[in-house]
Amino acid sequence: MDRNPKSIIEIIKSRTSCRTFQPTRLNEEDKTKIIEILKDIDLNSPFNEKEQNCRFEIVELENKRPEEKRKLGTYGFIKGANQFIIGLTRKSNYIKEEFGYIFEKLILDFTKHGFGTCWLGGTFNRANYAKTVNIEDNEHILCISPIGIPADSRRLSDKLIRRAIKAKKRKKWDVLFFEESINNSLTEKSAGKYAIPLEMVRLAPSAGNKQPWRILKENDKNNFHFYWIFGKNISYNKLHKVDMGIAVCHFDLIVKELGLKGNWKIEQESPYNFDKFKYVITWNGE
Repeated sequence: MDRNPKSIIEIIKSRTSCRTFQPTRLNEEDKTKIIEILKDIDLNSPFNEKEQNCRFEIVELENKRPEEKRKLGTYGFIKGANQFIIGLTRKSNYIKEEFGYIFEKLILDFTKHGFGTCWLGGTFNRANYAKTVNIEDNEHILCISPIGIPADSRRLSDKLIRRAIKAKKRKKWDVLFFEESINNSLTEKSAGKYAIPLEMVRLAPSAGNKQPWRILKENDKNNFHFYWIFGKNISYNKLHKVDMGIAVCHFDLIVKELGLKGNWKIEQESPYNFDKFKYVITWNGE
C-alpha cells in the first residue's frame, strides 16, 4: 500500500468509496496501523466544545462462524471485508454533524494510508452489530464502515450502485454556492482563496450523493454560512446532518492546510432565512 504522505486535497480528489475488498486477512502491520489511527484520532470538531460524544470500535469477522457473518451482513453492498469500524454516539446537540465531521476525518486518514472504506448509514443491521461491541445504554450506532485492502476490480453490483447514485457526478458551483443572496451564484473568482476549500466541499461524499449543503458567502467578507436543504426523500433527510458534518470537515481541513485564519461559530439565529434551508454553522474568515 502507498504509505507516502499526501495532502488532504490529493486525498479528497483520489478517494472513492470501496465496496469490494480483497478477501485475504489483513497482516499484522496493517492491523496495527488501523488501531493506531483510531487511537490517535482527534475527537474535537467545530460542533463540540466541552464533551466528546463519539467513539469507535473495530469488529473483526475473520474468526466468526458463517451464520454470525450473515447476521452482520450489509445487504449485499459490501464484499470481502473482514473488519468494520463502528461509530458510536451519545445523544447531544449537533451529534450527527459532530459525528459526520469526525468519522470523515478518520476515513480520510485511512485513505491516506491506502485502506479502502465506505460510509454505511442504513444498509446494515444495527441491532446485530450492537451485540458485537461494548455499547452502553446511552449509546447508539450511527454509521459504520468496512475497512481493508481494495480489490483489484469492482463487482458488477458495485458498478451498478455507483451508476445508480451517479457517484462520479457532483452538482455545479452555481447550485451549491452563493454570495449575499440565494439568487446570486458565487463564482470561483469571487471566492478567491476560498475557491479550493469550497471545491473540496463540492467533492465531499453524501448519502445517495444528494449533496444537501448550500453555502452563502457574505459580500466583501470571508464569512461563509452553511445550510442544508430539505429533500423529498425522508430517509436521506435523516442523514443530511451527518452529510453537513462531512462538508464542514472538508472545508475545515483545507483551510487549515492552506493556512487560512478564521473561526467557526454557530449563530443563535440564521444570518439569512430561506425556504427549505436549515442553518447549520458559520466560518468567519480573517
